[in-house]
Amino acid sequence: MNDIESKVVSSPLYNPVLVLMLVVVSSVGTYVFLTRLGIEFFLFAMVALLVALYLLKVSASNLSIPLAAWILAMSGLRYVVNMDMPGLPNITIDRVLLIWIVISFLLQLVMKRQKLTGPYTVDILIFAHTVYILLLILITKPGAFTAWVLSNLAPMFGYFYGKYVVNEEHHIRNLFYMFLFISVFFYYTAIVEHLGLFSILWPKQILDSSIGLWQPGRSRGPLMHPPMFGQIQAMMMLIYFYFLVRMQGGFKKMLLILSFGLSMLGLLFAYTRGPWIAAAAALLVLGLLRPNYRKILGVMAVLGVLVGILGMYQLANSDFLQERLGAANTFEGRLRFIANSLQIVADHPMFGVGYFNTKYYMAEYSRGVNIPFYGYVAKKSGYKIVIHDIYIGRTADEGFMSMGPLLIIGFLVIRAFVKKWRMNPQGEWFNRDSMAVMGAVMVCYLVGGMVIDYRYFDLINVLMFLMMGIIYGYEVKPAADTKAVTE
Repeated sequence: MNDIESKVVSSPLYNPVLVLMLVVVSSVGTYVFLTRLGIEFFLFAMVALLVALYLLKVSASNLSIPLAAWILAMSGLRYVVNMDMPGLPNITIDRVLLIWIVISFLLQLVMKRQKLTGPYTVDILIFAHTVYILLLILITKPGAFTAWVLSNLAPMFGYFYGKYVVNEEHHIRNLFYMFLFISVFFYYTAIVEHLGLFSILWPKQILDSSIGLWQPGRSRGPLMHPPMFGQIQAMMMLIYFYFLVRMQGGFKKMLLILSFGLSMLGLLFAYTRGPWIAAAAALLVLGLLRPNYRKILGVMAVLGVLVGILGMYQLANSDFLQERLGAANTFEGRLRFIANSLQIVADHPMFGVGYFNTKYYMAEYSRGVNIPFYGYVAKKSGYKIVIHDIYIGRTADEGFMSMGPLLIIGFLVIRAFVKKWRMNPQGEWFNRDSMAVMGAVMVCYLVGGMVIDYRYFDLINVLMFLMMGIIYGYEVKPAADTKAVTE
């Protein structure tokens, strides 16, 4: 008997009794799962187990993959597994992955004796802002802890992951491919939902009117919120430009162009004007920053004409679309709300009126007012409307103690962007083309935030803070070719 055979025979798994016990235990366990939980949950549990084992393996060396899985979980898996926890945020896949990444990252810092690299100014400001909002909640609205987790804690971790985890080329590659996959998933659900093909729609929770914001006629996708769904699609579809520049084969480019067109259709079916304007602003930024993207924008314009000729425009130009475009009363109500919010800010400039408390002060501050360049807005307009921006309404809620640090953070990130842009990074995945896409994503977020309040949504804020972390922390070496720097 050779050495290999002797090792096999001496292995515990060679013991027939042990093998029989494993077979019996696994068979009984499978039977219990199937009879009590059903085949669907059993299959889901098996897939979850395989994914957990894979993440356990890769987390030791590459946290960008669990990070991509976290973003994917926030993009539609939250309502698939959602366990109630009285007094605490519900247990969902994305929150489990968040805790997983935190623990894995801390273990790497301790075991590998890694050191965090500067600059640290934005790190300190984001941490201080997160703590301030928590204190504001404890004082003014103790029941809003879950909202704080979504709107502040998760984005803070998104920033730190962007700065300290995404620090190599293949990390950015993993994220970009994940964004591309999410874009396809989103426009698929948007189009299928709009066409009423519910048999092939997943996740089925999209059809549950008791979850999220239910507005028949508007695709809300796995985010369960039509305006937010449209805004995320507007941000995600910008990734196509980077892949269109990189792809060499004509067939691959045609697939990407077709997919981009479908993503625009998915964005349309959310029927929200804010994301449409934000997408237009982001596309303008891409065209201004990169000559390569201007050519692609020209191709997209031609594609839009062809789609109109083929009759897609008639599909989109429905009565419901005209109703959404012509809703002037919504615009007037928001003007009234802005005027009210500015009065609240004037009276409570430093700390605001409390976390999400502005709406309770509307009756006190509501009065008729003349809006410059618009005219008179009646008192009743905006009386019951909720916050629809991340600027003025947020300042009324949280005061300049909140908006001040955020403005400084924005300035520092923009300065870092300009500095690294001038250095002209030559990485395969971190270069001016990818920086232009990340900059356009941030512009899309900021413009969309003028008409949608995304504070209590984690995915969109995590994406924004993740991009800021990458821009602020990614190490770039100056380009060897000085002519390229001034291109």
